[in-house]
Amino acid sequence: MDGVSINLDHLLSQGETNEDDTTRLGKRTKISNESTSHINDPESSSTNTIENAIIESLEAQRCTTRGEQYGDTLMKIQNHLNSTMKLISWNVQGLKTTATRDPLFDLIRTQNPDIIFLYETKISKDKSRPLISHFQYPNQAFIELIGLSGGLLILWKDGFTCELHDSTYNMFNLIVQHDPSRPEYLLTCMYGYPDFDRKQEQWNYIQQIGRNHYGPWILIGDLNFHLLDDNTISSSSSDGFVNNIVNTCGLEDIGY
Repeated sequence: MDGVSINLDHLLSQGETNEDDTTRLGKRTKISNESTSHINDPESSSTNTIENAIIESLEAQRCTTRGEQYGDTLMKIQNHLNSTMKLISWNVQGLKTTATRDPLFDLIRTQNPDIIFLYETKISKDKSRPLISHFQYPNQAFIELIGLSGGLLILWKDGFTCELHDSTYNMFNLIVQHDPSRPEYLLTCMYGYPDFDRKQEQWNYIQQIGRNHYGPWILIGDLNFHLLDDNTISSSSSDGFVNNIVNTCGLEDIGY
């Protein structure tokens, strides 16, 4: 399973509140600000690009003249494009090789993502910095690799609200607001543990977030489990365990 989300477009357009800063995303409890966490060998490799992650629909308008109505429509289209956010999530299986960095650079050049989440970088924070400096993303956060595997990295631009809330259990949690006229949301960028004991800890933490967070929420990454439907029998105890939490939190697969 590569990504699930909760409360997307419709909640982003409806979820504005007047709560103060201490409760702006519900009763969130800051568990940890660790800069490192346990990292595991990959269970699968995926490249998951989400373009236009948060989009509100623009009603089509019939323009009978090229006067004020036409200009208003163009302005709405431009505002819509300006408010679109792009996010890339990618299991790179090593950041040191040009076979990874060159395609990543091309992807950045052509898609101009606002946020980039990379996992299985297999390189330390100190060695990552000179490699990613060419990407020109001023904001960075890392979870160190353990041994020769693992390593998580997230990059984001200036120009919008993006605050790192915590980095623990192989995930980053960030508070994001890309448009001041729309509500902020919780972005969880996660690399799922294949080991069942660690997976339990990781998803128990996700469940705790779900119990205390009431606003829009996007969960993305290589989650390392199989999403089950009503007609599918769980092939492992870990899949059943994770699917129960997914359902309890109201998470929905967005189909990427």
